[in-house]
Amino acid sequence: MEQRAISQNSLLSQALGPLLVLLAVLVLELLKRSPLWVPNPPAILMMLIVLSAFMGGAASTLLSAVLSWLYIAYHFSVPGEPFSWNEENIRRIGIWALVMPATALMVGKLRNRADRAAQRVLQEEQQHSARLAQALHELTRAESEIHKLNDDLKRRATELQEANRELEAFCYSVSHDLRAPLRRIDGFSHLLYDDYNATLDEDAKGLLRHVREG
Repeated sequence: MEQRAISQNSLLSQALGPLLVLLAVLVLELLKRSPLWVPNPPAILMMLIVLSAFMGGAASTLLSAVLSWLYIAYHFSVPGEPFSWNEENIRRIGIWALVMPATALMVGKLRNRADRAAQRVLQEEQQHSARLAQALHELTRAESEIHKLNDDLKRRATELQEANRELEAFCYSVSHDLRAPLRRIDGFSHLLYDDYNATLDEDAKGLLRHVREG
């Protein structure tokens, strides 16, 4: 259905230029014998040829140029003798026979260039949009990975803090549990040194001193 609508719009665009030329010819003929007559019909028709080139394709433009030239040939005819010309008007008609199709072709080429340029711009915009979408996707994925890494770091920091607290508790417990035995060892070493100093050799005394100083 959509393709059919596009095809109908294309046909309408191609037919509109020649139809406008025919309508202009009719209006020019109606105004020809009135105070509102147009002194330079070729200028009006040239404008419609250019408009046809931008609205339709090459065939529509050339058809508009041919219809316009036929009316110009009729317009410059000898009064009362359609399509009969004097020498001056023959030159005019010959010039318009060259100018009108040439204008149609040049404007058509310009339109094709404009269409190709617009198509390139559109393709570049689409490619840029695709690259931007890919970059945004990569950025979103990178942000997700960063969030995951941050969560993992927070979890490990929490585990490390918990391990440090457990280590501190263990060290406190060990130091508290060893305090009484160490005091006893120190007390016994004092007793040995004081009570048996006379009977101990120098090596034994040195060992006791190391124990007490430690």
